[in-house]
Amino acid sequence: MNPPQLAPTYPPGVPAICPRDVVPGAGAPTYTADDVRQYLAAHPPFTTADGRSPTIDTILFTQAQQARVLLRGASVDRPDAALVCVVVVHGSLSMRGVSRPAGVGPLGPAPTGVLLFDAHTGNILVRGFQEIEGQRSQTPQP
Repeated sequence: MNPPQLAPTYPPGVPAICPRDVVPGAGAPTYTADDVRQYLAAHPPFTTADGRSPTIDTILFTQAQQARVLLRGASVDRPDAALVCVVVVHGSLSMRGVSRPAGVGPLGPAPTGVLLFDAHTGNILVRGFQEIEGQRSQTPQP
């Protein structure tokens, strides 16, 4: 007899956006794009090299499978059908504090940052920078 299979568990992420019931049902997010904007205004996810706030380019509620494609194959720590929120910001994002291989000098500012939220809990799952020409992509966890 085979032992019972346990359901996979996923890291909970870092608490961020306070969920609420926007549209009841498992297929809908528990917060809105406006909630994302308000959260990012109160809790800037990236420091900038020029002191100006990054601008939000995209807020997209989608399945984890599509988010993985948008993030060029990066793990989103959720099953394919799970609902997530992808946020893309632009600005002169400081790379200070990002780990880099030995012998690599300071990294210049990144033009694009990406955040991934769980669309039900509001927790941040991924925070990182878009790949920069000639540099490796860095996707630190929150």
